[in-house]
Amino acid sequence: MRRFLIFLVCILMTNHAFAQTPSPETTPDPNPAPKILIQMNTLNPWAIMMNDSMMNYNIPNFVLYDNGVVLYYGVNPDDPTLYQYYRVEVDVEAFMTQFDLIEFATFEDEYIEKNLMDANSTYLTFYLPQTDTDKTIQIYGYDTPDSLQAIINSLYEFVQTPHEDAQLFTPNYVRLHLVPATDLALIREDDIVDIELQFLVEDLATTLELKNPDTLEDGIELLIDYERFVTELEPLLGFDTPYIRTSRPQVWRYWIETIPFLP
Repeated sequence: MRRFLIFLVCILMTNHAFAQTPSPETTPDPNPAPKILIQMNTLNPWAIMMNDSMMNYNIPNFVLYDNGVVLYYGVNPDDPTLYQYYRVEVDVEAFMTQFDLIEFATFEDEYIEKNLMDANSTYLTFYLPQTDTDKTIQIYGYDTPDSLQAIINSLYEFVQTPHEDAQLFTPNYVRLHLVPATDLALIREDDIVDIELQFLVEDLATTLELKNPDTLEDGIELLIDYERFVTELEPLLGFDTPYIRTSRPQVWRYWIETIPFLP
């Protein structure tokens, strides 16, 4: 079944590629996407417990691009119970001077506090120019170096501080993560929503990426135009159906991540 699905996904992607009119020459993109310098995401387990929207499970709290644009998830100044995405611009060089990137590169990849339950997880990613790589750190709990906690506090302070020139921003995309379910005997039929595989990879997805090109065991990521397909995504935004079935007996555990890409 695994090989069949890989073959099917490859066929669908190949057909889609050959359906496009090839260009005689490859020309560089005149407006390349800006580089992400900092990104901080929060995984909120209470979104699952409260049967909240999948959009509130993996939240990009703060994203800084190399063109100075910051997208952040902050409180509405007129309604302290309402959180929204905002867009503001900063001086990149001045903003980055507060962080020691050489020290950041020496931090562990994760800081997990044992015996802690139902807490948020923070994923913090910095672009390291000295190695031209991204480094991501997972933080669960408060057992972290003081200098790392200071970085997190600084970013949260930015998010929680009202900015006069900030503008409301609507995320353009969501990323749908699919991982093959292995506990089929334990999954209730009411926990599954049926979706055609062809609809997922050809119609719904803007891009498709196998996490491991050699196997589906590590799952698939689909980048989806949220505004265009909000109706089709509606059945997937709650936690009452945490599984997708694309073909019997292929069932996927899934979650959705908001992607605040620039327009």
